[in-house]
Amino acid sequence: MQHLTKLFTLLELTRNMPQHGYALSGIGKAEQSDIAQHQYLTTLIAWQLARTINRRGGNVNLQRTMECALVHDVGELLGSDINFHYGRSNPNARVAAKQFEAENINFLSGFFERDQDYFKSLITDFEEVESDESVIAKTADLLECIHYKSSINKLGKSDIEETKKTLEELSDKCKNLQNGLLLKKIIAVWQENFGKETPVEIITGKKNEPSANEQRTAEATNPAPHL
Repeated sequence: MQHLTKLFTLLELTRNMPQHGYALSGIGKAEQSDIAQHQYLTTLIAWQLARTINRRGGNVNLQRTMECALVHDVGELLGSDINFHYGRSNPNARVAAKQFEAENINFLSGFFERDQDYFKSLITDFEEVESDESVIAKTADLLECIHYKSSINKLGKSDIEETKKTLEELSDKCKNLQNGLLLKKIIAVWQENFGKETPVEIITGKKNEPSANEQRTAEATNPAPHL
């Protein structure tokens, strides 16, 4: 059991490892998220997505969903984070980053000892989208990222468009038809309501004047038609 002390010590590094792929989006050091924050919030979102789907007649393994979300970026603990848009524009760089991350996972998996293969299976499931649980975990990953950028006023039109496209592609990968239909419905409701309320408005139930962030989000979500 001594390996646990070493593992927990290494996992604490996630507090100090920024998601530096956000730098290309104009997000400075002071505002950059770290892996610990991102994985915690992604897991919370995945938990609620899975419970909502199950409550409405779906069939999702809640534990597997949360475990996929909880470890999905552990490989970035030692580096390899890459900007989403850069990865799309430069496939070779994305492949190289994934290879770097895979090597990190191989190295770190040793600290999980008897859970080494299980840890690797969770990462593979998430990366290859092999199950409905990983579909939901990846959906949560995307939602957390876009809510984060919105919260610091760094959300662009391309972020909205790329996220919508990827969310649709993900929901189509559900093997259970009911799970896929329910996930599509959740995403549709999210798209309809995203960016319409600030945290203060949600808490107080009172509508304030549109903030600059809300205006930017509304413009990115519903751009003016070309004349």
